[in-house]
Amino acid sequence: QLRRAVDEQPYAVAIAGAPGVYGGKMAFWTQLGLLLWKNFTYRRRQKVQLLIEIIWPLFIFFILMSVRLSYPPYEQHECHFPNKAMPSAGTLPWVQGIICNAHNPCFRSPTPGETPRAVGNFNESIAYRLFNDAERLLSFSKDSSIKDVSLVLTKVLKFGEFVSGIKVQDFLVVNETFSEFLHHNASLSQPDIDEILNAEVNLQQIITSGYRISVEDLCNLTKLPKVVAIKNGSRALICSMPKEQLASLERAFQNNMDFIKPLMKRIPFNSALEDVKGTLDMLTQSLGNFIKELASMKSWSDMRQEVMFLTNVNSVSSSAAIYQSVSRIVCGHPEGGGLQIKSLNWYEDHNYKAFFGSNSSEDDAVNFYDNYTTPFCNNLMKNLESNPLSRIIWRALKPLLVGKVLYSPDTPVTRTIMSEVNKTFQELGVFHELGGMWEETGPKIKKFMEESQEMDLIRVLLKSEQVWKQHMVGSRWSWEEVAQFLAKHPEDVGPVNGSIYTWRDAFNETDRTIMTISHFMECVNLNKLEAVPDEGWLVSKSMELLDQRRFWAGIIFPEIAPKSVDLPHHVKYKIRMDIDSVERTNKIKDKFWDSGPRADPFDDLRYIWGGFTYLQDVIEQAIIRTLTGSEKKTGIYVQQMPYPCYVDDIFLRVMSRSMPLFMTLAWIYSVATIIKGIVYEKEARLKETMKIMGLNNGILWLSWFISSLIPILMSAGLLTFILKIGNLFPYSDPSVIFLFLSLFGVVTISQCFLISTFFSRANIAAACGGIIYFILYLPYVLCEAWQNYIGFYVRIFASLLSSVAFGYGCEYVSLFEEQGIGLQWNSFFERPVEEDNFSLTIAVFMMVLDSFLYGLMTWYIESVFPGQYGIPRPWYFPFMKSYWFG
Repeated sequence: QLRRAVDEQPYAVAIAGAPGVYGGKMAFWTQLGLLLWKNFTYRRRQKVQLLIEIIWPLFIFFILMSVRLSYPPYEQHECHFPNKAMPSAGTLPWVQGIICNAHNPCFRSPTPGETPRAVGNFNESIAYRLFNDAERLLSFSKDSSIKDVSLVLTKVLKFGEFVSGIKVQDFLVVNETFSEFLHHNASLSQPDIDEILNAEVNLQQIITSGYRISVEDLCNLTKLPKVVAIKNGSRALICSMPKEQLASLERAFQNNMDFIKPLMKRIPFNSALEDVKGTLDMLTQSLGNFIKELASMKSWSDMRQEVMFLTNVNSVSSSAAIYQSVSRIVCGHPEGGGLQIKSLNWYEDHNYKAFFGSNSSEDDAVNFYDNYTTPFCNNLMKNLESNPLSRIIWRALKPLLVGKVLYSPDTPVTRTIMSEVNKTFQELGVFHELGGMWEETGPKIKKFMEESQEMDLIRVLLKSEQVWKQHMVGSRWSWEEVAQFLAKHPEDVGPVNGSIYTWRDAFNETDRTIMTISHFMECVNLNKLEAVPDEGWLVSKSMELLDQRRFWAGIIFPEIAPKSVDLPHHVKYKIRMDIDSVERTNKIKDKFWDSGPRADPFDDLRYIWGGFTYLQDVIEQAIIRTLTGSEKKTGIYVQQMPYPCYVDDIFLRVMSRSMPLFMTLAWIYSVATIIKGIVYEKEARLKETMKIMGLNNGILWLSWFISSLIPILMSAGLLTFILKIGNLFPYSDPSVIFLFLSLFGVVTISQCFLISTFFSRANIAAACGGIIYFILYLPYVLCEAWQNYIGFYVRIFASLLSSVAFGYGCEYVSLFEEQGIGLQWNSFFERPVEEDNFSLTIAVFMMVLDSFLYGLMTWYIESVFPGQYGIPRPWYFPFMKSYWFG
């Protein structure tokens, strides 16, 4: 009969609980069993509903798994940081440090600055190597043998026009083919050939300008007497040749000529030539060594390559490639320029977003026009502000370059201190004077290269292949490339190995670079210091300068009296800066610990990039020099401690805030189903009917609890499996996670029972119940947003909502995961946050307490407001003796 009743109407099985069927304890288990059978039979018939109830939570977490695959844990290697040079360390290390540490790179191996008795980090940079190579080249200027160029010229000029015994044939190479060419190709007779080869040559002209002598000179009556003494008959034969044949004769002449051959062989009858030969030997040896030394220096070619890349930058060029190029020039960092450093908590750092995000302040910076500087500087600033990467470097350098430093009070002793401070900034003035110095020396260098007899002599020497081959063994340059590089006229240049690079290219590139630096230095305000009477004036003036974007800092000496001329032995001073340029003082450390060093350059190192430490260094150095009278400097570097390897998991940190939301969405369908089933019994009068037939109300609620808990536990078990294999909670013990989710399932069921007491229509209850369940999650969002402002008792009060308590629990589980510990049985009662009164244990306790409170409230409300068909009890019924004892 019961089975037929189930087939006709599952809810009618409550008849099995009628009095008299069973008694006592047996009646309890029989009623409970039949109610569970009824509920399970109903669920078995609603297969789609049951499938959705189990699959829907899994679907949400499958999406999380796919997101996790896109954001795996980042295994950060150990971090070693370059040291930061202070101004006292020197201008070049200081400027290099500002640029190269703009993003505070970390490296796998110790940096040079961490080595004892070593401070330099940029020895591999192109700029550093270029300075070293320049010093090596300057050392050659002290070599007396280089002056042999002028000595050779002096001795040659003493020869006069012609030296007895020096003829054309003396300049021909061994196994020459020039005479054969004259005989077969030019059809000259042997007497004419002999006359040409035996003609006397002006050695002075050959040595000083032989590189420009050609066959055509024989046809020039003005040049001919100065070069060679040849009869008119032979000259007429050569000049009457067709143009093509004359060009062929020219090539044969150049290929067979060695202009310094007579000087390199022993000529016993001329002691003057012997003297020149000795000097020439030393000269070629010195020049060969110089060229080999120059060829071994790759810094100039590396610099040229990087500069060419930067000058050809366009919109297609990536910011990373541009910064790597700058890094190679200035920094020389290993490991790809130090760009392997991870993004440090970027999602938590509003200041980082201020640097990289697009907001109104950035648009204002791009469109801001500074009337205190040149149009070139305004255009440069606009370009720097428009690119995210250059914006980092520019904002780090901007206070140094254009910022004003105010100081107070204005007394003789403070002026003395600040004059010492100003020396640091005046050292940068050498770059400002560079353009003027180049405008003076550049034309002289160009004139020397084009018109000097010394360079002409070197070009003549480069015509002798036999001389240079022996001096350039092992060099990566050939003598032809050197000759092409030093060519006097552009038309003298021919392609060598497919490329042509001459001293004119080097000169023009140097000119552009120096003039660019000179224009850039127009943007630098070297007159930084300005005195004001007192601190009030300083604040007022600072506000004006901040509006003009020209404020760096204010220096106040509070204990120096007006008109004071003596500096006290204990000097106190204050540095006042814009709040955005220094670290905020409303917190001393992060509330939640996470793995990783305090290495975010835009939040953790504000004292560095904001310029506070730089000013502190120069002021203290100035005070020391003023007090001691000593000009000796002690260079200061600051070194950040290295940090061991760790795992950084952005996904976990984000999910710790989102896990309660996902669980709320995951079980929202189950909540609606449970509420609808409970309210439907009340709406269809089945509940009252079963109670009339002898069903105990507690057994009914227990049956609903068990039948609702089993799908929830199945869902929690599958979710635990997904959380583990999906690497969402990789370190936690799955049994503890299952217990945690099961507790939330229990309190959620209790919450459903409570919500069901407020409705008498099943469909409305299902719709509104899901909405109420979701709304009860929203206070956790507010608690998370105000976590720094709410105390322990407020969190306890908010945790009376089970979603809030569960949210706090998820937060602590994620903190354990971030620390690489995970939620374990032995860490269940530990606190992952130092000095935090709240904990996972309290959150779990609050969920258990919430379950009890929701059940108690359900019992009370259902008794007082049983619905349309129930019999209400008075509000004070818990205090009635008849309720408890009959």
